[in-house]
Amino acid sequence: WARVLKVKENEVVVFAKTQEEMTHQLKEAVFNVTKTNMKAMYEASSWGWSDHNKWLSINNTALRFILCFREPSEGRPQQHPDDLVGFLTYKYELYYSDAGDGPLEASAFVYEAQVVESV
Repeated sequence: WARVLKVKENEVVVFAKTQEEMTHQLKEAVFNVTKTNMKAMYEASSWGWSDHNKWLSINNTALRFILCFREPSEGRPQQHPDDLVGFLTYKYELYYSDAGDGPLEASAFVYEAQVVESV
């Protein structure tokens, strides 16, 4: 699905995508925004930063994406990685009872919410 929103008087187009619908270029754009925003904080923590581990987490098959794009410039296709202005990643999780008689509850967890600095 797609929606158009206004952010600071600019139109932002919002798309929801599954892992399978993400192109390699979009995943790279998500990775780069995350790295730009978070690398220094990770390095200052006990976790440290790992390009490899962050790339693996972005490619988790259960991960879903809500992607926000600025309107493309003339001649550029919609959802171009250079037009990414923010995103949210989330996963659905099912919790089962110890008795194995089916799920007790379903939850959605937000893993990342990032916005590019220019927004």
